[in-house]
Amino acid sequence: MGVQIQGDTGNVIATKGTYSGNVTIGGTLTYEDVTNIDSVGLVTAREGIEVGARPGVAASISVDGNMIVSGVTTIGGNIKVGTGVTLSPDGDGFFTGVVTATSYSGIDLGAVTGATGDFSIADKIVHTGDTDTAIRFPSADTVSVETGGTTRATIDSGGKLNLTSNIKWASADAYVYSYNGGSDGQVRSGVEYSGNNQIIRYFTSTNERMRLLSGGSLLIGRTSASSYGNLLETKSITVETDGDTTGMHFNRTDSNSAWVAMRFYIQQNQKGYIQVNVNDVTYSTSSDYRLKENEVLISDGITRLKELKPYRFNWKTDTSRKVDGFFAHEASEVVPESVSGEKDAVDKDGNPDYQVIDHSKLVPLLTAALQEAVTEIESLKARLDAAGL
Repeated sequence: MGVQIQGDTGNVIATKGTYSGNVTIGGTLTYEDVTNIDSVGLVTAREGIEVGARPGVAASISVDGNMIVSGVTTIGGNIKVGTGVTLSPDGDGFFTGVVTATSYSGIDLGAVTGATGDFSIADKIVHTGDTDTAIRFPSADTVSVETGGTTRATIDSGGKLNLTSNIKWASADAYVYSYNGGSDGQVRSGVEYSGNNQIIRYFTSTNERMRLLSGGSLLIGRTSASSYGNLLETKSITVETDGDTTGMHFNRTDSNSAWVAMRFYIQQNQKGYIQVNVNDVTYSTSSDYRLKENEVLISDGITRLKELKPYRFNWKTDTSRKVDGFFAHEASEVVPESVSGEKDAVDKDGNPDYQVIDHSKLVPLLTAALQEAVTEIESLKARLDAAGL
């Protein structure tokens, strides 16, 4: 049977028909028993496509592009969602833009290639199979590391690293440095530990300032231990201010087993020391003739001695005890080298800058005056003996 038209407004019934032009239907075109639609061009559905009988519709495609499927959907090629997501048959996913999920599990970040942009995490990254080990973001501008369910380290918003336990170095050498941020990459300050040499070095302004040796010696201003005179470098401290020439050396013992508290050097020449033994303390200053020149015997000892004004007084800080001594500014008029500082001097803040006196510098004058007095006494005694008196 060809095409049968039932009335002007009736149904069109046909088992087969061929149309060379357009077919326009004002109402609804219903296919109740159609199993296949064979279309060379596009099929446009203005209100979507439903697959399956209602109410148990298996799949639907809406006019705005959404696809709803119940059950398993098998697709042989790639699945593209818009322009940002592509899923391949072998399980790879390609994403452009931000991926948002409530949780992530089993993601192999090592296999991620070509990733650009940010990877956003709400709280923490947890070690698989070890949920109490994690990297967390507990608050804004803060990162923490947890092991055993306990926070071990935190970097706060100011860049400070806070540790809850000791630092242990895996290698023989360890470094904690700060850099200036310049292209030279030089150390500005920090600490260096050498496990092989058992040395700790301290730096400021790119230069080593202090070194602690394995034997307990502390070097300040120098980088190697050296022997000053007959000092041993065991448990010693060396402080230098001018390369290897000027400084102080604190040491335990010398070769004579005397306890030496402090030695003083200028241009590698010992100028004095304070020595301690079981009985007393000795204060010594250099006096070798090889260090001196233009020597002249003191000839006016008594005259100069008489200009000194010794007093008996008490210090304002100790009113209960009387002592003997001099006023520094008066003594400086007789023996200038015995006094340091200026009379009535003040520092930059207006506080008194007191004068000090080295009484040992008065000893040569006292000795000369006494020798002159002894000479006069002996002369007078000789004259008395000659007179028979």
